Amino acid sequence: MEYQSYDKLHSTLTFQSQSGKYFRYEINHRSDASRLSACISCLDDLQPGVSIWVVINPNLVLSTEYQHPEFATDEAKKHFSLNYF
Repeated sequence: MEYQSYDKLHSTLTFQSQSGKYFRYEINHRSDASRLSACISCLDDLQPGVSIWVVINPNLVLSTEYQHPEFATDEAKKHFSLNYF
């Protein structure tokens, strides 16, 4: 029998840029305790009244230690400020 690792959702954060676009960070941790990561999505308007979350970075590996996922929130905020704000 082989062990299959998987991502488990730790938290979801939503930010708004200065231009008004919304960004979502879904922070995940691996079941095998190997890493924390974030899936980054942007809310895009397809047509008036219809919006969809589009994944722009499916696997941003966070440098936060796996044992402290509460610090991943701070790292995601910093990443958003440096890249999308």
